[in-house]
Amino acid sequence: MAVGGLGVTSGLSSQQATAQTVPNISRDANTGAVELEINAFSIRTGEFNNTSNIPLPSSLLQNISENRAQPTTSTILAPNNIELSVDTEYINESLRSVLTQQTGDTNYQLQPDSLRVQTEFNLRRSEGKHAFGEGIEATVFAPDGSVISQERVFVRGDDVQIGPDGNVLPEEQQITVSYGTQDRVELRVLNIRENNAEPSESGIYFLTDGSLAVEDLPNGGDLDFNDGDYVQVSGGTGEAAVLSETEEVSVETVNNDVPLDPEQRQEEVVETDIARGLISTDRTSQEERDWGRVETADSISTIRLGHATGTQTESGEQLVYNRYAAAREVRLGSDGLGVTGQLSPLIQNPNIPPTLLTGNLTFNPTVGNNEAGLTTTVGVTQFLNPTHQVARDIFGNEIAAPDGAGLVEPVGMFSDRQWIGYVPAQPDQTLRGDQLFSVNGIFELPEDKGIEIAPPDPNSVGRGRAAYTRNVGGLLIEFAAGDMTFVPQWTETGYAQESLTLAAGEARRVIYALVPQQPNQALQLGDRYAVTDTANGYRIVDGGFTIISADRQPQNFQIEQSDVYAVEDTLPGSNMVTDIFNGVRGVYIEVPGGEPVPTVDVSLTDEVDARVGNALFPLEIIEGDDGQMGYAQTTRSAGFYLGSTATLGIGNQEDTVRQVETTIERATDAMIMTRTVTTFVTPLIARESLVNQVTRTTRSTGVAAFDISPQGELVDVQFIADGPSETTTQQTELDRTFDLIRGEEFRVLTETSESRQVISSQEIERDQTVTDITTDSYANFSSLQGELSLGSVLNWGNTPWTAAANTVKAELFARNTVIGRSTDGNETGWRAEVLFHPFGEVQREAHYYDAAGNALPLYQTEAVITANGQQQVETVTAANGETVAVPIYQFVIDEAGDRIAQTIGTGQTKGPGIYLRIEDVFNDNHSALLAGGIQLAF
Repeated sequence: MAVGGLGVTSGLSSQQATAQTVPNISRDANTGAVELEINAFSIRTGEFNNTSNIPLPSSLLQNISENRAQPTTSTILAPNNIELSVDTEYINESLRSVLTQQTGDTNYQLQPDSLRVQTEFNLRRSEGKHAFGEGIEATVFAPDGSVISQERVFVRGDDVQIGPDGNVLPEEQQITVSYGTQDRVELRVLNIRENNAEPSESGIYFLTDGSLAVEDLPNGGDLDFNDGDYVQVSGGTGEAAVLSETEEVSVETVNNDVPLDPEQRQEEVVETDIARGLISTDRTSQEERDWGRVETADSISTIRLGHATGTQTESGEQLVYNRYAAAREVRLGSDGLGVTGQLSPLIQNPNIPPTLLTGNLTFNPTVGNNEAGLTTTVGVTQFLNPTHQVARDIFGNEIAAPDGAGLVEPVGMFSDRQWIGYVPAQPDQTLRGDQLFSVNGIFELPEDKGIEIAPPDPNSVGRGRAAYTRNVGGLLIEFAAGDMTFVPQWTETGYAQESLTLAAGEARRVIYALVPQQPNQALQLGDRYAVTDTANGYRIVDGGFTIISADRQPQNFQIEQSDVYAVEDTLPGSNMVTDIFNGVRGVYIEVPGGEPVPTVDVSLTDEVDARVGNALFPLEIIEGDDGQMGYAQTTRSAGFYLGSTATLGIGNQEDTVRQVETTIERATDAMIMTRTVTTFVTPLIARESLVNQVTRTTRSTGVAAFDISPQGELVDVQFIADGPSETTTQQTELDRTFDLIRGEEFRVLTETSESRQVISSQEIERDQTVTDITTDSYANFSSLQGELSLGSVLNWGNTPWTAAANTVKAELFARNTVIGRSTDGNETGWRAEVLFHPFGEVQREAHYYDAAGNALPLYQTEAVITANGQQQVETVTAANGETVAVPIYQFVIDEAGDRIAQTIGTGQTKGPGIYLRIEDVFNDNHSALLAGGIQLAF
């Protein structure tokens, strides 16, 4: 098989593109893969496999001839196909080369995706070189591996002349395939070994000059790879979209003129003259201002508030304890409207005297000019003594809220803290009710009450006149659960000494019973015996001893007293035999002159065998009283403190403004100067010269059609424009220069001025007159006023140290200006203030925490007074053994016999308070300042 190349020529020119005259062939020595590059085409071996088991030549073939075996590699099969693709880069360069030679300065660029190529494969019979029919199959694959087209043809051989379809095979056949740059063409070689047979795969490989050789015999046959010259590539055709681009380059110069400010030049001529004895009058008007100064009010409100309040549980019950808290209040009085806020003590430890940070804002619209109508004050107060302590019970144990919040109690100096409200607890009491009586020896017990069974009376019950000496009298107890127990009450050894107690609902019935003497029966007092119910009556489980009971053997029982029954100790049938009794009921007593009396008759008092009986009483429980723990009450407390404040205000500053007019008459000697100035102007222009390279590019699109020669070269190239052309222009700056062009100078202005310079001057007369006096008012800040104070405060009535407390304060103070200027300077003085809440304090029902952390209500109490008029005191022992003497109280009861809830102050005021403050400065001549009004805390 011989394979030529593919070539391209232009329709604009018959010139041929630069071609590769010798194929570029390479072989991988390890795999045997071969790649052949020849101009427009790339040819390579396909997969190394064939169904005819034809081995791969061990090198590129050369000098092939009929029946001359070629060396092969037995472990690798020869490929059955070759793969063909186009060299887009070669085609692009060939097109550009051919087309550019014709147009000179036009550049052409191939659009790779538009390239389509048609290639023709020729197959013809080679007489005497192959007995089989030979064939080829051409398949075009898309980039994704799908089949675009597939076609196969066959020619006759020396022996085989009929194809698989039964038709006579021709001498020659052709296949034409069309494909793009991304497509792949696969060419397979086939053979038909018998007439009408299906095709088989042949083996194909390259010669050293790039030609192809084919072997069609099974297993390689003679391995001569010379089975016919039947595959020829006659070349092909192609076409592609091409972009043509032509550039035209020129150089242009552009001038830009910009007018500049003209250049100016002045010529000056000066002439002088002396004038003597000139009289002049000068009149001037001058403003004189007396500056006002905004001052803060002399009376600054004390801004120390209560720093505690009442506290509540999570569910809202009011407690008798306090907690630290922030405070707020509003005051309206003769000193204006003030709003004050105070933070909770900075250190929350009640053992340390509290430190308070307070702020105040006061507005007083009644002040005059140069007084601050709006002032703000920030103060720090440090108490010199603690005002609270950790809340503790009467034993000194710290009381902690369940949520861990700190609880405190008011103390301080001169406080009246005392323990009140302690009511001792009373335990439950159990009393006997009215005696219960049996019915036929059976007690029906109430379900809602406990039962006490008194021990038997030895004088009323016990052994009678009986042959049995070891009878046991007692009680059958039927429990609510259904089980029964026998409890001995007397035996031959004595009587039960202790009462029995049954809980409410524990038992349903109590039955009188007797256990007669029986073998091995040795029931003991103090023990209890389980009982079982049989068809013949009750028996003791441990021993099976018979029990005679009032409910099962009522004939054996006879009531003698309300709580004593006579009992017959034998039953019909066999009984225990003794020395004096044979165990058979029926023995009679002989009565002289009368009828025999049977001994089993329990109505015969003197012959009764035994007596049983106990008194039963219901138990009445009188509930005890838990009492209540005492709590600390403080209604009066005092303390000392150091305070510091800083006050800044804003008000209306008023200045006094005087307009003063002054007239002065003078005699002067002066030098007169006459100045003449001429101005000349020269126009200026700035010229900018630009040298630009202008590139005009013309682009058009078209189609390039070409043929491919058997050597893979492009021939007969034709370019046909099929679209409008587009021209773009681009400028590139090559050079830039600047020049200054000067015009002709000309005169534009002449100015003459006269001035006088005083050589000597003498004032002849001066006169001043005030023409106007006015005031000027405007807002301004005052100076920053600082104050230090030493004070004391007394809390009386309501809850101390809260917003609801009535207070009396007295302070010594010293104040001065910290920043700014003030007319007052350093001042010292005193002030006092009384704050009273006429409507009192908000009250709520009081609660306290017990040792388990539960919130319990408090009730009103009154002191328990002894006969000598002293309050009774009880010594209480704590869990740690410590004893404390506590005053005793008792609950106050209303007409219905119910306790009355104790109320406690919440630390909140009920309605507004009233304040009155007086202040005096030692070192001024003013009288004491008095201020008052109403106060509302919230």
